[in-house]
Amino acid sequence: MEMLLLGGDRRMLYAAGRLSALGYGVRLGGYEPQPGFLELRFTAQDAWREAVRHSDTVVLPFFTRGKTGKTAIKSDFSGEEIYADEIARIVTPEQPILAGMPPEDVRSMFFGKGLALLDYFARDELAIANAVPTAQGVLALLIEQLEKAVAECTICVTGYGRCARSLARALRGLGTHVVIAARKKRDLAQIRADGYEPLALSELPVAVAKLDALVNTIPTQVITADTLAAFRQDCLLIEIASAPFGIDSDVAKSIGMPYIYAPSLPGKTAPKTAGEIIADTVDSMLRELARSQ
Repeated sequence: MEMLLLGGDRRMLYAAGRLSALGYGVRLGGYEPQPGFLELRFTAQDAWREAVRHSDTVVLPFFTRGKTGKTAIKSDFSGEEIYADEIARIVTPEQPILAGMPPEDVRSMFFGKGLALLDYFARDELAIANAVPTAQGVLALLIEQLEKAVAECTICVTGYGRCARSLARALRGLGTHVVIAARKKRDLAQIRADGYEPLALSELPVAVAKLDALVNTIPTQVITADTLAAFRQDCLLIEIASAPFGIDSDVAKSIGMPYIYAPSLPGKTAPKTAGEIIADTVDSMLRELARSQ
């Protein structure tokens, strides 16, 4: 099978290597040849359209807002913006398109043309595996930004999904006092059973004065202006959730609190691991498609 990985960051370079090792004929489009990856097949930057036409499947990275205001794919190594609508004009319904968290406008565009657009970030195996490098990235930020040893800190994690659980385990391993804030009684019971201090989200304003840092994993605003007013001003806030995000960043910045928006941490702190996770997930999805046909 001929596969084109179009755009992206260093994760896609490692994903290409992994997929090649799995037996796929892989090309990278929207890249200049990269040092350390010269064994990979790169198409000329202006030849990606022809490469799409001659590929059995196309793998796309995350999306972003281009300079013109249109939706484009993330493309760290290309001088040309590659727009979603142009990709949609070239691909055919016979070509499976695998993408990372395509936004609603891209989904509507592709589905409206009868194109097969699949989200590899929606897969459980990727989300579970990705939680570990995400936690590693958060730890790196905490160690770099905090003024005292992580082992001496009280750190709150909001939410108790995959990333939160992985991060909580890593923090406890370093000796941190870990507080987990959640809404559901079931989650609070599980948090206590797992050995962390449980905290109802509704009680967060009365408990935040003791925190050295808070990491949000909930993709809806739970850290409001009223809650932020109760924090110590030196409490480090780290946002790793997706939009619409959990921390009111405008208020946090306006009152001088240290705030870090940290999306796509695996791609920054562990691109090889993250890229190979993407590759294994793509391989699994294509095998499932082949069995269903």
